[in-house]
Amino acid sequence: MPSIQAHMFRFVLEHRHLLRFQHKRRAVFDFNTSIPDFREDCEKGARLFGKLPEGIDVTPVDINGIPAEWIQTSLGKRDKLIVYVHGGGYVSGSCSDHRAIVARIVKSSGVTALLFEYRLAPEHPYPAAIDDAVAVYRWLLGQGFSASDMMVAGESAGGGLALALLLALRDLGIALPAAAVAISPWTDLACTSASYRTKNAVSLAPLNSWTVFSKYYTGDMDPRLPWISPLYGELHDLPPLLINAMNSLTMPSLLRRRRGRPVSMSPCALGSAWCTAIPFCPPSSPKRGRPWTRSPPLFGSILSKEVCLRRRHKDDSRTQEYLS
Repeated sequence: MPSIQAHMFRFVLEHRHLLRFQHKRRAVFDFNTSIPDFREDCEKGARLFGKLPEGIDVTPVDINGIPAEWIQTSLGKRDKLIVYVHGGGYVSGSCSDHRAIVARIVKSSGVTALLFEYRLAPEHPYPAAIDDAVAVYRWLLGQGFSASDMMVAGESAGGGLALALLLALRDLGIALPAAAVAISPWTDLACTSASYRTKNAVSLAPLNSWTVFSKYYTGDMDPRLPWISPLYGELHDLPPLLINAMNSLTMPSLLRRRRGRPVSMSPCALGSAWCTAIPFCPPSSPKRGRPWTRSPPLFGSILSKEVCLRRRHKDDSRTQEYLS
């Protein structure tokens, strides 16, 4: 059950226009909208929640020209690792505006994280982001990390890029991480799902931003390429996945039919505010010591492969209802 803090946080997000003395609830995006201004707005928003938890150390690192940060507890070891892929519609996002989110994940899980800045569109369209993600993962392997001791995680576009990274690593013959977590992932940059229309009224994203962001990232490429939109990829030979999605999410169905059999990925329905607020409002998620009714701890048991999503070759009416 989402906490009062979680509902308050979502209320602030839904009515953030009032903080700017604007009457319109949501901005409308088009190709004349300033991306630098949008990035600055994201940075300003992050600064509202930018205070790091106590006992967290941040160490910058340069990965062959890719800015990154080690985020860990003061006594943390680097024997296990969360490779975190930030969101931002492929046009925004940085270590500075995601540092506090990742720090809270590290604080609650005790697992060290690496947060990195992949190149952004429209200056750097596809395949810049996926190339950088693969380069970071290769670098970690070269630093002595075992694939079995790493997991990939991300939210929104970062969640989609995390899933695309799994497909790329598999296709390239690179050892896959132990598991992956995608929080509200953007998996369909072709924007074909009916949910782009049916969920539009309650979505937190700026109106029409998905079509603008998609075009900036994909350029002249087919947005259905699996390394762009994991929804269209072959999902075989992947590690265990946990995918969270709030009820109001503009999320295309993950149900696919292959060789006459439906392949479903079943989300944990944790409430409309849970995914939005978990980094900032821990009470919105089950407390430590309290049994989880739908899933095990999100990051605490991350590398033990105790995740609630498994690929299944059977029909799941609950999943269809949830994603409709």
